[in-house]
Parts: sequence; C-alpha cells; structure tokens
Amino acid sequence: LLIFISSFVALVPDATKASMVPPHARDPTISASTARRWYSVFGPSLDLLGIFEDAPRQRALDLAGVGEKAHLRVLELGPGTGRFAARMLESAAAAGNPLGDYQAIELTPRMAQMSQDRVE
Repeated sequence: LLIFISSFVALVPDATKASMVPPHARDPTISASTARRWYSVFGPSLDLLGIFEDAPRQRALDLAGVGEKAHLRVLELGPGTGRFAARMLESAAAAGNPLGDYQAIELTPRMAQMSQDRVE
C-alpha cells in the first residue's frame, strides 16, 4: 500500500495576498469547517499553480516506483483537484502496470468532485 499526502505550500510576498494562503498554513489548529470554506472558494484556482508542482510530484512517483509495480494499491490523502492522481494513473498505465486500487480522502466536497472528474 502506497500512501500519498498532498499539500499546498504558498509563498506570499505581501499582506495583500494573505487570503490566498490556506488557513492551515497560517494556523495548524484551524477547524475542518474553516478549511472546507477556504478550499471551496480558492481550491479551483490551485490548479493554476499545479505546473510548479508537476516536477516534484513526478519525482515522488518515480521514487515510489509507480508504473514498475503491478496492481499497486494507493491511498491519497487530500487529492485536491486530482492533478497528482491523474499523473499517477497515466504513469502506471503508460508503463503497462495499471493500479490495483486507488482510493482518496478529501475534506472538501468541491475538491473531491474536481478530483473525481479529472480521473474519470
């Protein structure tokens, strides 16, 4: 079983963009409802930042051996927009070793739907 924990790290150069920083980056003790509200509003725009995360995510897939192992079981915590899940599924399929099982746990319904739409 391979477990991926997705995260979003933002560098905010000035206070005018502070609202774009996920609340858990400012305060790790926030409530689940606060996180849900933030990701419901700003979550879709995170896909625009995904291009900066593609290379590190591909490296994580390579290090984990996704594509080399047949019928790998994967649990992803926080799949967000599904960008990483799609890349993982493509890598495995391209190598001729489709995943045995892929499950994800997402806190925000809107992000869960975006992720599901992307990988279907």
